[in-house]
Amino acid sequence: MNVLGLMCSHRRDGNTNDLLDAVLNRVAESPDVNVVKETLLDYKIGYVYDCKACSKEGSCVNDGDDMQHVMNRVYEADVVVFGSPVYFYTVSTCLKVFLDRMSCYYYWKADELGGVDKLYGNFREKLAGRGGAVVSVQEETGYDRAQHCIGCMEFNFGFFGWENLGYALGPGGSRGNALKDADAMKQAADLADKIIAFKRQPAA
Repeated sequence: MNVLGLMCSHRRDGNTNDLLDAVLNRVAESPDVNVVKETLLDYKIGYVYDCKACSKEGSCVNDGDDMQHVMNRVYEADVVVFGSPVYFYTVSTCLKVFLDRMSCYYYWKADELGGVDKLYGNFREKLAGRGGAVVSVQEETGYDRAQHCIGCMEFNFGFFGWENLGYALGPGGSRGNALKDADAMKQAADLADKIIAFKRQPAA
């Protein structure tokens, strides 16, 4: 099984990264599991302009950025674990941009254009059957403050046709808070065990 950890915090060595690593490291201890971690800030991913150029012309105005590299990692994965802090009660900026760009793949009209770019064809079928999970941290306490961040990803999992494997939520703020929090570490361990037990379903 291939597991992708996608680190979507603008603080590279903060609590989100720590809690995500806690999940991924436990998953990596399981035999026959390959874990890959990517950090979104390492890549240039352009904004969505809602220009419809992909459906009209068969090419994206962002051609040449790094979106396809990250998407290739997603395609290779059986489970994707998204790590995002709670930013103003929702996902981080870089993750939102990535999700916006993913949505474009759904509406690509390559087949209607005579197969201009088959890479984008059948995108929904390519994604279906995976597992999705969320790792998040916040300075405030309680799930109610993080529900829109976690819920955003859970809605996306449903849209992608993925099984929602759950979340781990920990404290943010000062460096190291997540690793010191017993409840957060318990959630991370439980989430890792769910990931290990996941069996990818074939696309319908």
